[in-house]
Amino acid sequence: MRKLIFVSSFVLSGLCFGQVSKDTTININQFGYDPVELGNNTSESLKKMTIQKKEWFKSTFIHRRGQFKIPEEPIVDPFEKE
Repeated sequence: MRKLIFVSSFVLSGLCFGQVSKDTTININQFGYDPVELGNNTSESLKKMTIQKKEWFKSTFIHRRGQFKIPEEPIVDPFEKE
């Protein structure tokens, strides 16, 4: 009797897990912007960066995996025109 209950619990749990369905489609309109356009604009602005600005960006934002720096003061872009 115990074996029957044990086996039936596996069968029932397997049937429950098999019936779960997820909607994995992404609706681009849910973002509020067009991701392709954002990527194109970002790539264009990165192409126009000077070597000095690329070095500043790399030293400010890019670190080794698992490591981060806490800035002592707010990050200000020295190349930003006011």
